[in-house]
Amino acid sequence: MALAILGKPNVGKSSLFNRFVGSRRSLVWNRPGVTRDRIIGEWKPDGLKDKAIEVWDMAGWGYGDGLREIPVEWRDQIEAVLFLVDASEAPNSLDRECIDSIRKLNRPFLLVANKADRRSFGDNLNDYAKLAGKTPVEVSVEKKEGLKDLEEIVLSTLLPLAYKDESKSMQTAADLRVLILGRPNSGKSSLINRLAGTKISMVSEIPGTTRDSIECRKKIKNKEWEFVDSAGVRKKAKIYGKHSDPVEIFSSLKAMEELKRCDLCILLIEPHSRALMATQDKKLLRLVRESLVPTLLAVNKWDLMKEDWKDGAYRSELKRDLGEMYFLPSICISAKTGFHIKQLVDELVKMESRRRKISTSQLNKWLEEVQRLKQPRVAKRGIQVKGLRTPNQYLKYNYMVQTGESPMSFQIFCNAPQSVPKDEKRFIENSMRENFDLGGLPLSINFRAKSKGKTFSIRSKSR
Repeated sequence: MALAILGKPNVGKSSLFNRFVGSRRSLVWNRPGVTRDRIIGEWKPDGLKDKAIEVWDMAGWGYGDGLREIPVEWRDQIEAVLFLVDASEAPNSLDRECIDSIRKLNRPFLLVANKADRRSFGDNLNDYAKLAGKTPVEVSVEKKEGLKDLEEIVLSTLLPLAYKDESKSMQTAADLRVLILGRPNSGKSSLINRLAGTKISMVSEIPGTTRDSIECRKKIKNKEWEFVDSAGVRKKAKIYGKHSDPVEIFSSLKAMEELKRCDLCILLIEPHSRALMATQDKKLLRLVRESLVPTLLAVNKWDLMKEDWKDGAYRSELKRDLGEMYFLPSICISAKTGFHIKQLVDELVKMESRRRKISTSQLNKWLEEVQRLKQPRVAKRGIQVKGLRTPNQYLKYNYMVQTGESPMSFQIFCNAPQSVPKDEKRFIENSMRENFDLGGLPLSINFRAKSKGKTFSIRSKSR
């Protein structure tokens, strides 16, 4: 159930939405057509105590790719509307089209006149009042004027009509948050629409259509999953180049912020005739690795490639191009046709189930076996002293503990942490994945000197 903010472009819908939710969730720029989709947020007015209202920031009415009508799949979800207008301008045809559609919804609504602080626009306000049949609530979102009055009117007048059952206005936090990341026009919006089962994000052949983060919720295995469609991320040189677009800069930064907030990530790439990854996809892969977010590699638009490749052969070949990220699970899908979408969700469930607490006894039993089977490495070579040679010092792992589950983090205490070579670290990481079924999960393994208070140790045996 939602409180939708509707109006023509550039009247301040996104600014009002951000005031409601208390953060810059929706992009704001002094240019029409910035918001192109439906952005959903949570508003917690003081008058509702611990309860929250779901608020929608809608695309501008009638501009370019904006709304021309309220989508059928959204009509039943909208319970109340804020019709936002620009008090500094007289009503035009877009305002009239918008109010006509609002009336067809048959939902309670308020007329809110923004930018009413600039100077007196009595005639404009009268014209809007005649158009909507209501007295406008005057506000200035930019200067935070009139917002408290608007909140009181919403709570005292609008919501009692809309939310007969107050529980419908509640929005609980999702159990898991999944980010869909990729280059522009890789099919992210098509994928989130397919997952949602309805059109919630605009799809276009033109790259850069999605600018905000679009969200949808889905019940999977008795958990609430939230999928987030982020803006496409291009090369930095193109984003910050001579003809840079501030909106694209903000969109890219927001996509990177979402990566820090998510629990899982779907990196969406397009297929290549030689099963290779594009340069920008590899850069995004490095960002994903640094974030330590479990990631599923999804090769979209498989319907264009399936006649030339078998999906298993393609994924095997692609694995070679992943380098150190070879362990990432991959799947070939088509968001357009729905091919392998169920398998994609199943793979995400498997990845999530692998994150768990591993007992210290299991870890140390495995660590002992690793040292028993592997020749000990030299930590420090002996030196010649007065005709004698001191013995070599060998690397010895004393014990191991798990320090976190998100990401899966471990600490190995040893006698010479600074001497653990890179190939040894890779061997231990790969062995852990295989032994504890951690395929696809990023692992953080730190090596530390043994704490003085600890006496437990594992003895390694050379072969």
